[in-house]
Amino acid sequence: MKTTLAVFLFLISFPLISAAEQKRFDFMQKHMGTAFRITIYAESAADAKKAAERAFEKVALVDRALSDYQPASELALLQKDVPLDWRDISPAFARALKTSLEISEKTGGLFDVSLGTLTRLWRKAREAKKLPSRTDLAVARSNAGFKLIEYKNDKIRFRKPGVQLDFGGIGKGIAVDEAFESLERSGFKAILVAGGGDLRAGGPPPGRQAWRIGIASVSAHHSGSFVEIRDRALSTSGDLEQFIEIENRRYSHIIDPRTGLGSRERKVVTVTANNSATADAMATALVMADRKTAGFLARRMKDLEFVASTPQESFSSKRFPKVRLIASNAELKP
Repeated sequence: MKTTLAVFLFLISFPLISAAEQKRFDFMQKHMGTAFRITIYAESAADAKKAAERAFEKVALVDRALSDYQPASELALLQKDVPLDWRDISPAFARALKTSLEISEKTGGLFDVSLGTLTRLWRKAREAKKLPSRTDLAVARSNAGFKLIEYKNDKIRFRKPGVQLDFGGIGKGIAVDEAFESLERSGFKAILVAGGGDLRAGGPPPGRQAWRIGIASVSAHHSGSFVEIRDRALSTSGDLEQFIEIENRRYSHIIDPRTGLGSRERKVVTVTANNSATADAMATALVMADRKTAGFLARRMKDLEFVASTPQESFSSKRFPKVRLIASNAELKP
């Protein structure tokens, strides 16, 4: 499951904009337990507002499909009666499932959409501040594994009845993509959509070369960094905000599929990719990956770049956008 790290937006300094040119319009709504923000550069405030409303409707649609908190969501209803025979699913659900299974395969399960039983068990453990029993953990792990899920032509079926899905590591990325594509269909170019730790930027604002995006870091020497991007998605995952100590050991809220427990390593990863769904899922996967594996996955997935930081070091793929590190006693200015 993915953390909700704030992605801070800093704009490059810009010239004065005349009334005839495009102006900036900002919109915000709460969805999926976080704030979704839309920035549009447009000539008409009314046109921008209508486009933003349509985009937020897309976010709400994804939430109704993938939420494991809403009792009437498509996911919740599906998992009340886990289908061992083919079951039709909505386009939004199908998009999330298809992308999730593809990335699960590419990462060898470092990202795994089938961890629902483990997610629920770990939530209980965090609330009780007590590790799950070996028996409960073994049962939950036996019902996890992306190869227990089949997808074909907007249909799903499971290979055993106890499997549960968890879209926490990709759902917000899917929602950001849906909103972004809605804005594109409305004819806007200079746009940005952000939800939690996921963001997708279109063309830059008028008179600028890029969007300046602040990223999180756990480096002992830097309080943060920023990059400049355009026509790319960016996602950040890690345990800066959500972690717990049990028996004097620190555990992240992000589950390690190899153990079934929260990840032990303190790490923050930022990924850029062509779309937010890929960036979102891969940021989750790379939190689990060591340096060698992370580099291998970045080379294998040609549109993906990353930067990772631990308290001891920072490292990145070769083509990650130039990162400007901000010293701990410095202030980030646009």
